[in-house]
Amino acid sequence: MSHTKATVLLAGLAMGLGGTAIAQTSSLDEARAFAAETRSDATRATLSQGAANEPEIFGRVQFQYNVTILDDAAGSDEDFSNGFQIRRARLGAKGEVAGIGYYVQGDFGRSDGVFDLKDFYLKIPVPGMEDEATITAGIFKTPFLWEENTSSGRQLAVARSFTNEYFAQGRSEGLMLTYAGNEGDDYRASVAFTDGFNTAATQFDSMSEADWSIGGRFDYKFSGGWDDFKDFTATQGQEQALRVGGGLNYSSGGGTYAAGGTTMDVDTLSVTADAQWEQNGIGVYGAFILTDWSFGTAAAGTDATDLGFIIQGSYRWSENDEAFARFDYIVSDNNDDLPTLTFGYNHYVFGDHNAKFTADVFFTFETVTATDLPGGLPGDGLLPDNGDPQVGLRTQFQFNF
Repeated sequence: MSHTKATVLLAGLAMGLGGTAIAQTSSLDEARAFAAETRSDATRATLSQGAANEPEIFGRVQFQYNVTILDDAAGSDEDFSNGFQIRRARLGAKGEVAGIGYYVQGDFGRSDGVFDLKDFYLKIPVPGMEDEATITAGIFKTPFLWEENTSSGRQLAVARSFTNEYFAQGRSEGLMLTYAGNEGDDYRASVAFTDGFNTAATQFDSMSEADWSIGGRFDYKFSGGWDDFKDFTATQGQEQALRVGGGLNYSSGGGTYAAGGTTMDVDTLSVTADAQWEQNGIGVYGAFILTDWSFGTAAAGTDATDLGFIIQGSYRWSENDEAFARFDYIVSDNNDDLPTLTFGYNHYVFGDHNAKFTADVFFTFETVTATDLPGGLPGDGLLPDNGDPQVGLRTQFQFNF
């Protein structure tokens, strides 16, 4: 891709990050003028710095057709829902300027098409450890759940497990120190100081932020390369790869000012441990999660300690074909438990994740509205109901570029 084309694409991305107002109100001439000005500014910056690389533009589209069968649907007499959806439409850019890496990614909303910022961070080498350690600053996924931090474009099933979605840390704003070493090193570690779980793009005086939050992960591989663990699938002929890891995070709130009062008066401790093994087409992954919520006197809530369990396996018998199964379980302190069984099939068109067809079926065995996910997860096919079981058929074609 030429520098001119890449810069024009970045100009379009910048307009999307500004919201949809430009697209709705600006004329074509204004848009062209904006792109030309951005291109000119980028050219001047490159010439003045002398160390800027062309940005790499990337994206992902996940197009789905889903069917969900409910028993006693919440708020409706109907027990069947079906239709198409664009689950993800991602666009981003990454690159490096003067040794500092940058990464920006956004997503077009499923219901309104508005471009929403997901990630925006810098990666700065630690002086004296340029090839081993970095500081990440901006909006990013904090180092906690392995499944959550594995790209949505590299999952086994159509969607991550419901257990992961319930406990997931999501994105936060903050700083993270990562020791990644080299491909041959056996361990990696990260420590992050952030606004707390699921606080991406929030103002510093937001009620949803923690007063402070600190956590990290440690991973150790006994065999294989780190690239083997970027997804959950093993190819035919792959040598053994084994990894174990865990994470810990503590957040505290309720002690600082926030617009409308104070931050949420709750302290949260989250712990996880997981393991992954792959060899010759067989892949196995398992995880344990614990989260403890302790509400203060000023908060409306009930103290709880919830547990989560995930176990999944896959068998890839050819370059293009794979079957998988997963069982995940939310053990709730104050609500009903939520066990889910999922199984399905992947067809890798080119032998990788860039073009992939996935079909899976999930079964839930409890009333969803009585669990820790009372509203379901509609984007993942799980809907609120007052009975059980619930059955979902999900199909997806994924294209990465």
